[in-house]
Order: sequence, then structure tokens, then C-alpha cells
Amino acid sequence: MRKILLGLVAGGGIGAGIALLNPGGGSDDEASRRRMMLAAGGAAAGGAIGLLVERRAGRRRAPTARELLAGGEILGAARVLAPVAREAVQHAASVARPKVEAAAGSARMGLETAAREARPRLEQAVEVARPAVQHAVESARPMVMQAMESARPAVQHAVESARPRVDKALEGARPKVDKVIESARARGEKIAA
Repeated sequence: MRKILLGLVAGGGIGAGIALLNPGGGSDDEASRRRMMLAAGGAAAGGAIGLLVERRAGRRRAPTARELLAGGEILGAARVLAPVAREAVQHAASVARPKVEAAAGSARMGLETAAREARPRLEQAVEVARPAVQHAVESARPMVMQAMESARPAVQHAVESARPRVDKALEGARPKVDKVIESARARGEKIAA
């Protein structure tokens, strides 16, 4: 309402000012009447503009993310910021893609070059290490054989002590196995018939 009144007063003042500056002929009553008409027209125009401004200001604007966060509405702020964040991420990805592709191509070429250069060195290292590895195998063979011979009694003892348990488990499972075999035979005979 305040803006409408301000528009009426300002429009009337502007209309009256234009009427005073406009030279008009004729009698004083006619000039006075014309000034009043111009002032009233200016006031009406100012009132209309004030009304438009008042209505526009009366429309409620959407709260900003900062206002929502200040009010403790984190989910609402996330809804406001989600489109902006999505667009920023997409833009960053589109800007970074050529750089990443170029870096990957450069790294691939570097790795291929390094592999080509390293191959002869690796082959030479294998050839140099071959006699040492063969010597290590030959010198370790007697120790491995001795370890096997010393472990043999322990392994035989473990097998002998486990044999009764294994035999008992087999005896317990035998009726079940026989039952499954008989069931499979019966099904096979039904299918064949």
C-alpha cells in the first residue's frame, strides 16, 4: 500500500511539474483545468506503477540455500543446490576429460617404452641369476630330503591315529550311501521303463 501511495504522490508531482512547464494559451481557468488534468493523469500513472511494484514485491520468492541452512533445513538446501552441483560436476568432467585422456595416452606410451627398454635388462638378469638359482636348488636338495625323512614318522603317526576315525565315519555313512544308490537305481529303472 505504501508503494501505491508513493506512486500516486510522485506521479501527481511529475504531472503538475509538466503542466507548469507546458506553455498553454487561453484563460486562467482553462490553463488551471489543464494543469489539474495533467497532475491527475500523472498521479494515475504513478499509482498504476506503484500497484505493479507492490504486486511484484508481494510475490513470495523462493528461499535461497543460505536462508534454508540458516533455518536448519538441510534437506531443502540440498534440493536447491543439487541442480547447481550437478551442472558444476558435469562441467568439470567435460573440462577434465580431454586432459585425462591426454594423460592416459601419454602414460600408456611411457609404459610401453619402459617395458620395451626393461625387457633386455630382465632377460639379462634372468641369465645372470640362473647359475645362482641352480646352485641354491642343488644345495637345498639334501636339506629338503633330510626334512622329508625326519617328518615321515610324524606323518605316519598322524595317518595311523586318524585311521580309526575315518573308518568309523565310513561305517556311519555306508547306509546312507547305499540308500542313495538304491534310490538312484529305482529312478533309473522308472525312467528306462
